[in-house]
Amino acid sequence: MMNLNSIMKGVSKLFLFAFLGGFALAVVVHAQQDQPAGFISIDCGIPENSNYTDENTGIYYSSDAGFIDSGESKIISPEFRTYSPARQFLNVKSFPEGKRNCYTLRPAHVTGNTYLVRAWFMYGNYDLKNQTSQFGLYIGVDFWDNVTVEDSMSYQWKEIIHVPPKDYINVCLVNIGLGAPFITALELRPLNKSMYETQSGSLNLFTRYDMGSTTNQLVRYKDDIYDRIWMDFNLDGTTTISGSSTFPAEYIDTLSDPPHIVMSTANTPNASDSLYYSWVPDNPTDQFYIYLHFTEVQVLKANESRAFLIYLNGELWYSEPVIPSNLTTTTIYGSITAPKFEISINKTSNSTLPPIINAIELYNVRQLNSPTDEKDGFISIDCGIPENSNYADEETGIYYSSDAGFIDSGESKIISPEFRTYSPARQFLNVKSFPEGKRNCYTLRPAHVTGNTYLVRAWFMYGNYDLKNQTSQFGLYIGVDFWDNVTVEDSMSYQWKEIIHVPSKDYINVCLVNIGLGTPFITALELRPLNKSMYETQSGSLNLFTRYDMGSTTNQLIRYKDDIYDRIWRDFNLDGTTTISGSSTFPAEYIDTLSDPPHIVMSTANTPNASDSLYYSWVPDNPTDQFYIYLHFTEVQVLKANESRAFLIYLNGELWYSEPVIPRNLTTTTIYGSITAPKFEISINKTSNSTLQPIINAIELYNVRQLNSPTDEKDVAAIMSIKSIYGLKRNWQGDPCAPRAFVIDGVGEDTNPRPAGKDENTNSSQSAPWKIIVPVVVLSVLLTATFAFLWVIKRRKQVKKVDIETNRKDGTLEEKKKQFTYFEVLNITNNFERVIGKGGFGIVYHGYIGHTQVAVKMLSPSSTQGYNEFQAEANLLISVHHKNLTSLVGYCNEGTNMGIIYEFMANGDLRSHLSDRNPKVLMWEDRLQIAVDAAQGLDYLHHGCKPPIIHRDVKCANILLNEKFQAKLADFGLSRVFPTEGDTHVSTKVAGTPGYLDPEYSTSNRLTKKSDVYSFGIVLLEIITNRPAISKGPDKTHISQWVRSRIENGDVENIVDPRLHGDIDVNSVWKAVELAMACVSHTSTKRPTMNYVVNELQECLATKITCHEMELKDPIGVISMNVESEVLVPLAR
Repeated sequence: MMNLNSIMKGVSKLFLFAFLGGFALAVVVHAQQDQPAGFISIDCGIPENSNYTDENTGIYYSSDAGFIDSGESKIISPEFRTYSPARQFLNVKSFPEGKRNCYTLRPAHVTGNTYLVRAWFMYGNYDLKNQTSQFGLYIGVDFWDNVTVEDSMSYQWKEIIHVPPKDYINVCLVNIGLGAPFITALELRPLNKSMYETQSGSLNLFTRYDMGSTTNQLVRYKDDIYDRIWMDFNLDGTTTISGSSTFPAEYIDTLSDPPHIVMSTANTPNASDSLYYSWVPDNPTDQFYIYLHFTEVQVLKANESRAFLIYLNGELWYSEPVIPSNLTTTTIYGSITAPKFEISINKTSNSTLPPIINAIELYNVRQLNSPTDEKDGFISIDCGIPENSNYADEETGIYYSSDAGFIDSGESKIISPEFRTYSPARQFLNVKSFPEGKRNCYTLRPAHVTGNTYLVRAWFMYGNYDLKNQTSQFGLYIGVDFWDNVTVEDSMSYQWKEIIHVPSKDYINVCLVNIGLGTPFITALELRPLNKSMYETQSGSLNLFTRYDMGSTTNQLIRYKDDIYDRIWRDFNLDGTTTISGSSTFPAEYIDTLSDPPHIVMSTANTPNASDSLYYSWVPDNPTDQFYIYLHFTEVQVLKANESRAFLIYLNGELWYSEPVIPRNLTTTTIYGSITAPKFEISINKTSNSTLQPIINAIELYNVRQLNSPTDEKDVAAIMSIKSIYGLKRNWQGDPCAPRAFVIDGVGEDTNPRPAGKDENTNSSQSAPWKIIVPVVVLSVLLTATFAFLWVIKRRKQVKKVDIETNRKDGTLEEKKKQFTYFEVLNITNNFERVIGKGGFGIVYHGYIGHTQVAVKMLSPSSTQGYNEFQAEANLLISVHHKNLTSLVGYCNEGTNMGIIYEFMANGDLRSHLSDRNPKVLMWEDRLQIAVDAAQGLDYLHHGCKPPIIHRDVKCANILLNEKFQAKLADFGLSRVFPTEGDTHVSTKVAGTPGYLDPEYSTSNRLTKKSDVYSFGIVLLEIITNRPAISKGPDKTHISQWVRSRIENGDVENIVDPRLHGDIDVNSVWKAVELAMACVSHTSTKRPTMNYVVNELQECLATKITCHEMELKDPIGVISMNVESEVLVPLAR
């Protein structure tokens, strides 16, 4: 009949309570010893900073002043105070103003956890109107329940169990025109995640009963540790039974869900073998979750038994007999939708005792939409709706909010009524219009913006909002740089502009510019974060020309949630083509594997009707525009053994990609590249040995916009600070140093002072001085900032070396970096939960300090040599700072518990990326950049430190890569500092890694800078060849010997890692090989310095980049996405 989500049987829980003492407090605080962790308890309407401990529960209540900034505090009428069940009911917060007023609750660790939210209401005739009312109660934008007030004396509560998608919960009271909303108290309680699990939605409390109770009191905290409220209730025709007088004491440590006091009593039928309970839902379409709790409260004799079956609406609900047992709660639960519910609990034929029930919980499901903005980084703005307004879009589920926090100019307008029926979504009903000012800018501030890739999209639908029924045109800019023109030709049509952009600052300005052809306006503005690897360009941003879903027959736009990045795909069919699609299961097969483009786009394709070719052409608006072209292919049909599909791609009559494209199942192949031409003609032609015609699933076209870097953000901040301090309302938006035509008011204007009153034709004795002062203040601030900046630059240039000796303390760690206790380290690593590697003296663990990832290397207690390495590494990391050396975050030095905390390097070590087991091949250009980074770090140790430092253990495993693949040297446990700056060597016991050790150092014990150069040369050879320093075969060949033999035989090409598939420039490779072989010379005096190595590697990299740029003018890139492994594997570039 129905599927039970799960059955909980024999759930017995033991709770241990530990009490901590011995803490001396330096301040006097309110006693909150009984305040449970995570509880939020608000007495609405009491004065700000007021708080108290409830006499009955011991729960600590505080004012709502920090949770809402609207409403009026009221006191209930004196004659009703005696009916108040608790102190919380003496005050209310009333909301006579505003349609919607919201409390914001921010519990710790909220996202993904389960919470009980409860709102209390007692009218108490606080407004002396003695009237009934009704208003809405919402969680965010979603309906929770209605609150109906019928008298002044009664109190009620609404309760919901909710898993919030964000780090806060909004509880909103909505005026529906039937009286002013109010609230008495608001409570939040964290729950165990496993207690109330649903397929979807939140659980609105219908009822929660304590069966058989005779106390006539509510059961809540402390009896229920989660502060659920249990009402006493007895079924008709039943008797109460309870356990022995010691039942609560026996059960107190074993039953907590429901609490022991609830489970200590039960209902059993008087004179029959069955128990009955029924109810009718307010809404017959509501889905209900039912929880029935059973515990045997009596000690049964040997010849007694109790067993029963549960029926729901006349059908067996749980297939087995329920046999309640002592000291154990059995919970039977499940979900069902029905117009009426009848539960019957019937004794089985072999049971000697009638059935019992101890407690029941009933919930109806509320489908609360999950806003995607913060989780996914989406910013979605409905321009022109009232401040604080927000909602979830019905089609996409995306959460839209007002533009009030993104711009401080413009006029909000509503489109004309006759065009509302043409509105494709709720966002199109309003616009923000800008009749004033040349330039008006929105400021978007996504998290972690700098260097990331974003899709920015602006929507426009005129809708005759100004009742002028006129055409218009205006400019759309990113900061000071032209993005596109918006041309409005009628009231009914809508359009969007879209650009893919990597901002250079931590904000993006989207500006509408009046060019004298009508008032600018905007309907909606959206920002979506993209994967960095999806759209890479040499320079500039990508303005969308078109994005097509080929072969689609839905006549609908594809966007979120089908496309997780919320790109918009339009259906399109090439002339002379037929649509082909996969089997009916194609989307199901691909849904977890294809996301770029999404599976629904790649499930259809165009193929020619009667020819062997596909054609598509376009003419750019500007013949000098550079275009990026992306063609996507997936085989949507299962080919027979004798069938094949292969084709060549031509652009403007020339072969564009040199190899035949063979589309594959479960894989997207993307051919892309850039070109400038006055006209574009793409031809996709079947190869001679292909049995099937070509296909194409999707196409994307972008033209490049060269966006300049905006004004320095410090200058912007200075100007905006002036605006804030002086309360200016002028059009100071966007970049203050925009082109003169669009400059913000007062910046870049004529600032020659004229005494007030000199101009006899001007009556401006008060306004004129202000026009003088503002630019002067701005100019002075900018000049001050400039001189400060230049002074800092000068200081930086003067400090070229680091005096290590002044930053060290003999045998101890100096105190400049944060010292952590061992207890803090346990918290940082979550009790050393995740091992990420092993260092020279111990294990390395992953951890978090706040939201920042760190690596924690702990000294092994059994390591004697490790202690010296710990001291050496910690002191060195404290003393030196360079972008290509791992940074110290802190350390622990607590008895035998010693550890170093340093920045987490997300991409691990270089060795793992060179491994054949890594499916993603590190390209030649990337290898060169890593080599440059590592060389710069080593050069800094040799020549940037005073005295110099020798690393002594340079190897691929000690070169770590961050999230941007920037390389940094790590593991300084074996490092040595020259005693004085002029020394040329250090005499020390030989240490290091076999294969990387300098031969001279190994025989003489004389450690020099050139020892590191030798080790780096081995690293460089590994980068080039992908061979280990010493081969694993029986001959144990050293990598330098292997390379030397190949060079002597003239076999240079086979030196290079074969996995690079020709992705190399012979000149840069040869130069790198020569450099590496010079580094590994057996005579140290013949080895170059690291400074020379850095310069040579930078030249290698420049050579490769130049070659790559030349290739971009003709050859095209290809991405082959192995969808089954979800890894982008470049085949050629």
